[in-house]
Amino acid sequence: MREARTGLLLFVDDDNLLAPDYAELSLLRASREPGLGCFGGQLLPEFETPPAEWTRPWWNYLAIRPLQSDRRATGPRHYDALPPTAGMVVRRAVWEHYLELCAHDRRHLQLGVWGTRRVGGEDLDLALCAFDLGLGAGCFADLVLTHLMPAGRLTESYLVQLVEGIAFSTVMLEGLRPAPAGFPIEHLGWFAELRERVRAWRLPAREGRFYQAQLRGRRSAHAALQSS
Repeated sequence: MREARTGLLLFVDDDNLLAPDYAELSLLRASREPGLGCFGGQLLPEFETPPAEWTRPWWNYLAIRPLQSDRRATGPRHYDALPPTAGMVVRRAVWEHYLELCAHDRRHLQLGVWGTRRVGGEDLDLALCAFDLGLGAGCFADLVLTHLMPAGRLTESYLVQLVEGIAFSTVMLEGLRPAPAGFPIEHLGWFAELRERVRAWRLPAREGRFYQAQLRGRRSAHAALQSS
């Protein structure tokens, strides 16, 4: 972002295949809608091997997001309309504001994947900067990106780690962007924590493991916020 010399950035990961008209349509939309601070498209999967049906509820965590129609974010908690990094188009004012946030509060840098650490949230943090500036965000069906999915991402162990990391990043964002500007901060007392653990214990085995991963992520994030 610091090296960019243009007014727009388009993020493309090494497992992304853009439709031939993706860049052209992105430029047109940015020109026609100057009030959009960031936007993306629909993300369609190409699986290396057919995934098990039980994985389907977690595909959104893998940035698999087909669209039947356009989605425009109405506020910072409208997650389904905020673009992930893959295929995200961002205006200079938005990413410069994001860089200022990171410079003044380095806790923002705890968000994002480091090596095998599967913590997300940096894309959502960047997208939310559009709202800070009074700009909009959205995802549009005419922008099509194919997301290549190796078999290793559809295993239970990978998805459990991913769910834990995203739970961590969500609470971190709540702490970094408190209400009313962003999210209400959640605090679990000991009784609520006990109730959540009992609930996880009562769930079917696989569901319980995913729920426990969410609890671990939230606890870790609260500890990180308190220690910093």
